[in-house]
Amino acid sequence: MRATLCLLICASAAAQEPAEILGRIRHNVAAQISRSANYSCVETVERSFYVLPAAGGACGRAPAGASKPYLRDRLRLDVAVSSQSEIYSWHGENNFTSTSVADVVRSGPISSGGFVGYLMNIFLQPNISISYVGASNNSYNFQYEVSLPNSKYQTPTRNGYARIPFHGTFSADAASFQLKDLVVTGNDFPEGSDICFAESQVRYQIARISGGDSLIPSGFLLSIGNRTPSLFTESRGAYSECREFKGESTLVFDASGQPSKAAAPNPAEKQKMGPGKILHIQLTTPIDDRTSFTGDPVEGVVEGPWRNATVRGVIAELATHYEPAVHYYLKIEFEQLTADGQVYSLRALHKPTGKEADKLYFLFGENLPEEVSRAIRRGTIILYAKHLHLNRGFTGDWVTVAALQ
Repeated sequence: MRATLCLLICASAAAQEPAEILGRIRHNVAAQISRSANYSCVETVERSFYVLPAAGGACGRAPAGASKPYLRDRLRLDVAVSSQSEIYSWHGENNFTSTSVADVVRSGPISSGGFVGYLMNIFLQPNISISYVGASNNSYNFQYEVSLPNSKYQTPTRNGYARIPFHGTFSADAASFQLKDLVVTGNDFPEGSDICFAESQVRYQIARISGGDSLIPSGFLLSIGNRTPSLFTESRGAYSECREFKGESTLVFDASGQPSKAAAPNPAEKQKMGPGKILHIQLTTPIDDRTSFTGDPVEGVVEGPWRNATVRGVIAELATHYEPAVHYYLKIEFEQLTADGQVYSLRALHKPTGKEADKLYFLFGENLPEEVSRAIRRGTIILYAKHLHLNRGFTGDWVTVAALQ
């Protein structure tokens, strides 16, 4: 039976011209994008940073075993998708407020485009060079090249974003002509970019959402090489809990394909709390480096003059650092306070105690490095321990600051 099935598939592949195969794949991709209703998914990412060896000077993927771990973190985000674009937020925020994933994840490598951007650029735009490679493992395989005039690929530089050409491969199921995987490799990164190498490997699946089939990524591997500092990063991501987008906030994608921001709260329902207020907060959410993610929600109660006050925020950073020994960076930003039925919007960061240098003496010596001191001043809690674990009941002072623009 297996031999017969293989013969049938192989015979079918041989009987079809590459142009016909590509046409059917394009038709399926276009149909999947056009009939996809607005939906959202939870995206989890684990990023591993490695120091590249000093010898050689090459920038790119490090040879196996040639690099040493520098930092590791895990992110949890929400991504909302339409037929035109993608929009992101931290999972703990419960609303979509940023048009770019880089506005949410402000440090380290991150990528978007796996849902819509790459597909529209490669399969639906004219003048893209695509060639048939052959059939293998019940798949049709292609390679492609996107020149600069046709590219929508953008990379960060010191002066904003720049478009660059890219190339790669993709494969589709030989029976259904549905896309299975896609590799995207950036070309010719400009000198003004710290990135010198970037490659995304995206795996696709057909998921049932709102009663219809949608083509969505099941996971990805993003590999990036940095010039300064000389680092190589691997980001492994997965998607879950994909469902039709619903909520009290309004999500609008305009005709230009650029997503609009979520509707602002009614000013009568929420007041802004200005900078300079000190809140003594007791956490009611436990935090552990083995189970918590950057982007997870955090809650607490406010002690002192605030009566029956609760706060809600997000883990803005949770990272494991390996030099000079294992230690942790934790940053919690509180965004909302509720007291006596009144809701306040705010931005509150952890207030240093002044004793951080004493607690980190065995890690850094008498003088804290400037980058460490700067992180502490900006609200980061640095813990020297085998594991980071904050029980419910952990207390500290947070101070309100001006909101990010």
